[in-house]
Order: sequence, then structure tokens, then C-alpha cells
Amino acid sequence: MISTVRAGWSYGLCFVAGGLLANCRSQPSHDVYGARLFHRAGLQTARIRIGHETREAVAARTEGFVSACEVPAGSVLHLAIGLKCPGKKGCAGAWRFTVEAGGQGARRRLYERTLEGGEATEWEPVRIPLDTLAGRAVEIAFGVAPAKPGQAVPYWGEVRLLRRPPSPPKSVLLISVDTLRADRLGCYGYARPTSPRIDGLAAQGVRFHQAISQAPWTTPSHTSLLTSRYPSSHHVTQSWSTFERFLQDGRGYRVLTEEATTLAEMLQERGFRTLALTGGATMAAELGFAQGFDAYREDAYGLPDRVRPMLHRWLEESRDLPFFIFFHTFEVHAPYVHTEMTEGVLTGAQRDAIDRGVGRPGYADSNGFASLLRELGLFRMEVTSALYDGGIRFTDAFLGGLLEDLRRLGLEDRTLVVFTSDHGEEFGDHHRGRFYDAHCQTVYDELIRVPLIMRLAGKIPAGRVVDTPVELVDVAPTILDVLGMRAPPEMEGKSLWGLVTGQSHEHKEWTLSEATCDDLETKALRGRDLKYIAAWEARDGEHAGIPGPLVKERVFDLLADPGERQNLRGHRLRPLRAILEGRALALARSGHPATEAPISEDVSERLRGLGYLK
Repeated sequence: MISTVRAGWSYGLCFVAGGLLANCRSQPSHDVYGARLFHRAGLQTARIRIGHETREAVAARTEGFVSACEVPAGSVLHLAIGLKCPGKKGCAGAWRFTVEAGGQGARRRLYERTLEGGEATEWEPVRIPLDTLAGRAVEIAFGVAPAKPGQAVPYWGEVRLLRRPPSPPKSVLLISVDTLRADRLGCYGYARPTSPRIDGLAAQGVRFHQAISQAPWTTPSHTSLLTSRYPSSHHVTQSWSTFERFLQDGRGYRVLTEEATTLAEMLQERGFRTLALTGGATMAAELGFAQGFDAYREDAYGLPDRVRPMLHRWLEESRDLPFFIFFHTFEVHAPYVHTEMTEGVLTGAQRDAIDRGVGRPGYADSNGFASLLRELGLFRMEVTSALYDGGIRFTDAFLGGLLEDLRRLGLEDRTLVVFTSDHGEEFGDHHRGRFYDAHCQTVYDELIRVPLIMRLAGKIPAGRVVDTPVELVDVAPTILDVLGMRAPPEMEGKSLWGLVTGQSHEHKEWTLSEATCDDLETKALRGRDLKYIAAWEARDGEHAGIPGPLVKERVFDLLADPGERQNLRGHRLRPLRAILEGRALALARSGHPATEAPISEDVSERLRGLGYLK
């Protein structure tokens, strides 16, 4: 959490009769592009989910003022309006939202909209250009009035006054394709043509050949990506078996604490539009992922027909403003429903049977699709592996279109594109029976070695390959470095910019990964040529990072044995164990304690659909 404004706009908030009075009178600095008008002292905000989207919001009052606000040239007012109903369905009631501006008692209406409780099932974004007010000191009034009685409660979502920079700013598009192992992409050596567009992105930028995830499943890995903290430090590590026991006891899930600082918060403070479109569930806003995002949306399904138009709209709205867009999709994650790459593995009739079955009730989620494959006699590794490749090819085509949108909107040359994944997937690599929806429990390379590609035209050398081992915790500091911002001390990763440009060859001796999906603390140190894996009993039963009694340990020579098959018994075990235990203890003691929060039934249902809960 960032609690102070370090530069740029200075403003304060206080309550007055009838609503909110905010003073935003000041000049912005060269690298701070906006003011968050509803987020300072004296104002109670909350993250409110309406439909698929979570926003930081305040319950709307009958009248609210922002006074003596000097409007810089190129300013735009971004906000959202919404009605919250007590249940999942719409409710009765209607409210009229208005935004007015003026001075000396005279006001001009900039915006008016009436929302009906039975129809307003999503946040409605609003963008108001303020060019006609440029250079003037004005009052901006936010008002609501009841139009029909009912239970609907009106909300203002993340009201922000943003200014257009004098020169085009750098922006960031961070893409995470869930469950994508590096060695299934052509640019990482895969023989099948799964990824022509991603391969093209790598040819235009830098590819990290040994990028290591900090966890082999979604929630802790993405928390590490967005906070630059290791799992033992951010503590969002609770296993799902433990969580199910917690549910039975009426307890909640361990989520990211508000005291932690996220990449999105850092950029939001500088006036970047911060927008996220994710698959939800293990990436649900209530797990802490919405922290720092103006809008956090959880419906990344239907890539061509729904997701691309929404991302295109976000990009178009942000053409003259700095933005940070985080896009995450489960399209490669089980169930593997795409049959594009199954030629030679499935007959046409079998492909048709799968396509028909996906549309039937009960077969669309992970467990149901596995049942469908069993019914068809197709639940075997060569089939699931080919279907997994089909998901990559389908997603690759979508990403090609998204990157084309950047080019057509004139954003390609000033947008840092970062492409990665949170973890990989097993296809019988170490356990013959694990070839479907198989991740989470081990830290072998098929699960923790992920793609990492960065492109920024004119700044990142095209076609560069970095063989130095790097980690996902390094991504946030690198993004901040590219934008000319210093990473806060609590971020535990290191900027990779020196490796990107070739100005530095410094590297970490060891990367660290942690698995928490069963009742053990399983961790791995991975270097250039050696990898050490150890598992301890979880000391507190909740994976706090502090090892208990040692259960097993292994060491592999990655140069001679890249498949991690031959355990080098007794080889340097004691010193490697000491390094790993020392790092885990230090991280666990230095991090923020996680917050325990209840998980909604909606999220629980989606977790069951992905196969995480029974």
C-alpha cells in the first residue's frame, strides 16, 4: 500500500455538509499525470464488485464538490458509476448521476446518466474530456439523486483527474498466459508450430531462456509477479487442502495484506491508468489482486468476441495517457478444449465428439471435461498433450490480433510489452499418471520454467537472448526501471535492464521456487548447472515458509540431466540445504503477514470449475 504522494499533484479531502469537498489545486510534475480525487484522508473507500468488475469506490452522496481545481491542458476526468444490489440479481430503484463544473455560483453540466437497478448489472465507465476548462480554476460537482425508490445503492468508482503529457509517455502491457510451459513455444525450441505470433514477438525483443517462476500454481506465482516478493515473504501460500479445512471451520483464505506495495499501485500513483482483465478464480480480486487497479475485471473468456473488443477499447481510450494493462487468461489451462493441433492424434469423428461434448452441461469445467475424455476413451497423455498445444495455438492467434491493435492505434513504439506465464504443466514428465490439469505440487522445470519476453521498439535490441537465470520477481523492478522509476526497497527482485541492454552480466547464483499445494514445504534452488529440491513438514500447517523437519531432498545436474531424472545422492546436500533454509527463514521473517479474508461462494464455484476445490 502506498500512503503518501511522493511528487506531482498535491490535494486534500474533507467532508462538508452534503458531501465531499476536495482541493486539487497545484501543478503536476513532469512524470505524474493525475490526481485520485476520492482517495485521500477523511474519505472511506472500499473495493466494490459490480458484475465482473471490482473498483475502488465510495457510496455516492447527494452532492459532492471538488473546488478550486486548476485544470491543465489535455485533462480528462475518468470515473465509473454503478448500482450495487443486496443479492446477485438486479434490484429495484434508480439513481441519476450528474457531473457539473463552473465557478462563481454558475455551473455547466458535463455529464448526466440515470441507472436502473434492474438493468445496471456492471460498472459503467465514464470519460469526460475537460479541454473547454483548460487553464481555469473551477468547481466540479458530483451529484446523485433518486429517480425511483428501491434497494439499489449508488457508487462512484475511482474518480481520477488525468492530464495528457506534453510528449507521448511510455506505457505497459503485461500479458500472462496461465499454465504455459516455456518448452512448448517455437522460440524456446518446440518443433510443433504452436506459437508463430509469440515467436515473432521474441524476434522483435529480448527472450529470457531461463525464466523461473516462484511457485508452480497461479495465486502465489502471480502475487510474486505483481509485488516482486517471494511466496515465503508475501505469505499468500495457503494450500487448497488447508483452505478446504478452513472453509469447514468458517475461516477464510490468506490474501495479500494492504500494507504490501504492488506494481499497479506504484504506477497508479504516477497517474497511469491501471486496468486488469483476468480469468478470476485463483486470480480473484478478493485475494488481493485488485490492489492498485482502477478497474479489475474477471471475465477473460471468449477471447476473439469479448476480450479483444474490451482491450481494444481500453487501448483506444488511453492513447494519449500512460497506461498499465495487465491481461491474464486461463485459455491454455485445463480443460483443454481446443482441437487445432490434434491431427495425427485424433480422428475427425473424435474431434467432432469433443467439440459437441464441450457444449453439454457438466462437461465445460476441468473435472467435467476429463469425464468426457474418459467416456470417449481418450483420456491419455498423447491426447491431452495435443489438446494443450491447441490451446496455445488458439491463444497465440488472439495475441497476434492484440499486438496488431497496438500497431494500428500508434501505440507499438511506446508500449513495453511483457509476455510471460505463472507456471507450466506436467505431461508425464516425472509421474506417468499426471498428464491432465497437473501442476501445483512439484518444482521440476516443466512447472517452474516459464516464457519471459520483452519488447520496446528502439529501446530493447531485437532478437536478443539472455541465458542468465532470472525470476518472475524481477519483472516489476524491470518495468519500473524502463519507466524511469525506482523500485521500493521492499521489492525483492532485481531489474533486468542491464541484461536486456548487454550493459551488465551480473546474475543471481540461485533462483528460488516454492510449492505449497500439498501438506509439505517444497522448495527449489536453481542455478546454472545445479538444482536442489527439498521438502519439509509445514511447521504451522499453513505454509508460512518456515521449514519444519526435513522429509526429502534431491540434487540434479542440469547440464548433464536437464530432465531432472538422476538424483545425485549425497552431492553437496548439506551446504545447499543450509542456503535454502537460510533464505526461507529470512524471507518469512521479513515479509508482511498475510490477511485472512472470507472467499465468496462465486469464487468458490469458479475454483471448483478449475479443479482446485472439490
